[in-house]
Amino acid sequence: MKKFLFASGLILIVIVSSIIGNYYWKYSKLPSEMKNPSTTEKELGKQMHHVTVKKEKLISIYYPKFFHDHIDSCIHAVVDELIHDFEDEKGKLYVDYSSYDLKEGYCSVLLTIEKNGIITHRAWVFDLEEDTVITMHDIFSSDVLSKLEALIEYEKKEEKQVFSSLDEIENYYLYRNELILFLESEEENRITISLALLEPWIQSSFTHLLINDIDVRIIDPTKPMIALTYDDGPHPQVTERILNVLKENNSVATFFVLGSRIANHRSLIERMIAEGSEIGNHTFGHQDMRKLDKKQLNEQVSAWQDALKEVDATYQMKLIRPTYGATNDFVVKNTSYPLILWSIDTMDWSRKNCDAVVETVLSQVKDGSIILMHDMYDSTAEATEILVPELIKRGYQFVTVSELFEAKGIELEAGHVYHEAN
Repeated sequence: MKKFLFASGLILIVIVSSIIGNYYWKYSKLPSEMKNPSTTEKELGKQMHHVTVKKEKLISIYYPKFFHDHIDSCIHAVVDELIHDFEDEKGKLYVDYSSYDLKEGYCSVLLTIEKNGIITHRAWVFDLEEDTVITMHDIFSSDVLSKLEALIEYEKKEEKQVFSSLDEIENYYLYRNELILFLESEEENRITISLALLEPWIQSSFTHLLINDIDVRIIDPTKPMIALTYDDGPHPQVTERILNVLKENNSVATFFVLGSRIANHRSLIERMIAEGSEIGNHTFGHQDMRKLDKKQLNEQVSAWQDALKEVDATYQMKLIRPTYGATNDFVVKNTSYPLILWSIDTMDWSRKNCDAVVETVLSQVKDGSIILMHDMYDSTAEATEILVPELIKRGYQFVTVSELFEAKGIELEAGHVYHEAN
């Protein structure tokens, strides 16, 4: 009996050793880029690995196992299908995965599939406690379709219906307060949409998946947006009042500050940056750029940049506003940044009248407007305190100049003059 047990144990050891040896032999034949999973976000599941090494064919597939029958069968079915479909092909099939712990027993899984250089994806959202797949229909009410259509159309810049029901959207996952969709057409398209934009349509049983952060500012590209801009500051009292109303309304602006004022108002500059507003170059000493030679022009721009570096060495200035809004061929040809003017001039510097500024903006504002003001006058701060909440009430979003053009799909170019984003 002892001899039988010994022989059985020996045979088992040989078999296990053979299996392990065979795996490591195959593993050693893989190129380095297929030997290890490339992604690090593997929060859930046990990592599994399938290897096939044949003549003119290499397969390396990493995938998670959750020890839940239905969930594992969904993932394994895709793995088996990939291997089967590659049966008569040559080359390399490499699959990696990411898994994300959402909340309260939910998780997302993403397979990244690279077949002979072509990358596609397969994604799921799972309920680990119930061992089920969570569909789009489970998460959203059907009314969300029109919103999704609009956001996808904007993202892809196409005018066509993508799907007719939530049941058609199978290849998706959730990650850090975002919905990621994979749309199949002639080539795969990945569309990322903030869940905050879809919050009104999320079923009550799934609202806990939202990451509620009041400091997160979401730009909805399907809604109108405008850029408030302020020249000649900062001013210790006026700029602070403007920043206060922006913060209270989760909004931002673009401040075209004078370089000569940066050093004495360091805390305001730091606050602008910290709260998401943009800082643009308005020359160092408010010089008329048309009356400078090339060397003087470069000195005005670089002196401004040097002053800002003393406050924040990492901030990347992207925009210039010419003083007085004055440009000519010389300025355009010798400026290495986009030149930002405006579509609405409030004349606040001349009027110094809150009501006049408010009336000018409300009567002229439209989607894509750039509004000129100066954060040097109490009346401008007072007008801002009225305009920001009122325009939000009318459906507008306040964004920086750079965000405005990016959202509109307009690439800002050096030496070009811009008045609005339309």
